[in-house]
Amino acid sequence: MDRCTQSYLIETSWQVRSAYVGMIVFTAGLAVLIIKTVKQKDTRHVPAHPNFKKIIFTISGATCWFSVLCCVSYIVLLITSLRATKENCFTNMYRYTCALIRGPHFLAIPMYSSTHIALFLERLVAISKKDYENSLKWLGWFISLYLCFASVVVALGVLDIIDMKYDVLHCTYFSDRTKLIFDWLLEATSVIDIFSTVGDFILKNRVAKSSRKVRNSSSYHNYTLSQAYQKKENLRLLLMMVPISTVFAVGHLFFCTVYLEIDGIAVRYFTRNGETELTIEQEAIRTALSDARLIIFVSLIGLIVRQYVKLGEKLMLEKQTKTDKPDANKIFDLFNQQLAGPPM
Repeated sequence: MDRCTQSYLIETSWQVRSAYVGMIVFTAGLAVLIIKTVKQKDTRHVPAHPNFKKIIFTISGATCWFSVLCCVSYIVLLITSLRATKENCFTNMYRYTCALIRGPHFLAIPMYSSTHIALFLERLVAISKKDYENSLKWLGWFISLYLCFASVVVALGVLDIIDMKYDVLHCTYFSDRTKLIFDWLLEATSVIDIFSTVGDFILKNRVAKSSRKVRNSSSYHNYTLSQAYQKKENLRLLLMMVPISTVFAVGHLFFCTVYLEIDGIAVRYFTRNGETELTIEQEAIRTALSDARLIIFVSLIGLIVRQYVKLGEKLMLEKQTKTDKPDANKIFDLFNQQLAGPPM
């Protein structure tokens, strides 16, 4: 059987088309969720440090980029599958065509793997630097630019320029050589996510312990209102971030395990009776599973987006509760005076 016919039979199978439709539905749903979130004026201006909000803004932009372009890429692949015949060989593509179809949305994937380590570093600086609330306003943009730069480097690093002119039976971003690199990076970033989650937990306990120590101390010498405010803000954000980073780390580890093992599991299952080659139907199932595994990643992103929306809603509710108090204006006046002048 020639490669054109083999590609046609795999790509036009109901299994592969179902995987394409599933990805279109999931990514379109994620795009709608992001758009609805951005349109909510009540949770757009979250009372948090500008650096924290800049990082969240960058990740939100990456999520929107990923969901829209991923949806478009699967629409293109589905249309190609529907238009394909044994004669026109539409499904038997060159690697550079696949890079154009799948490459743009892939740029966002490495960024997610660095998201929570970036937020952990931002909170670490916030806790370590006493005047953080009024300094280092550039840190958020620096981290955001670094995330974008790292994503481009990773995307180019796993793109095999040498194999660009080779045709493929199924449209994929990787060659066999660069897939090994990406698999290693996926494992490494999963471990980093786990460590950043542990780091968030340690920071939370450290700030909570420091706050209790100050409250129980009989002397408040040199302990300013701005320091008290900063400690309270750090503890408040970390209490909300720890559950989110935990969910992301567990979800990332689960996705990593499924992503790396599903192909091998399918092959071992189909060859359990000693077969040396897979049938076309078995190849179609394996290909469909290969694409459908990204649904786990999309679902994880949607869950994390929803958690950050709830975080914003909670912060806004706390802000509204405090500002509705009769003595709120006096408290904020004192705080602003202390920021403008020397410590009391």
